[in-house]
Amino acid sequence: RFCRRPVGDYDVLIDMKYCGVCHSDLHRAANHWKLVAPTKYPCTPGHELAGVCQEVGSKVTLFKVGDHVGVGCIVDSCL
Repeated sequence: RFCRRPVGDYDVLIDMKYCGVCHSDLHRAANHWKLVAPTKYPCTPGHELAGVCQEVGSKVTLFKVGDHVGVGCIVDSCL
């Protein structure tokens, strides 16, 4: 268990339903890179999240509760 911080003005809280798992995630979970970057357990591999918006911050304008949303592997990027 962990404590999540409150949703901020620009945050979107997602009820995650699915995520992508690639070969890099499998290597990380199996600690195959232990000599370079050891895995710290517990670990939760996966990226490219998809789910349903549960809560939005007061300054969020593009999403509303109930929207289906996704997060790519690069967050806070101008790409």
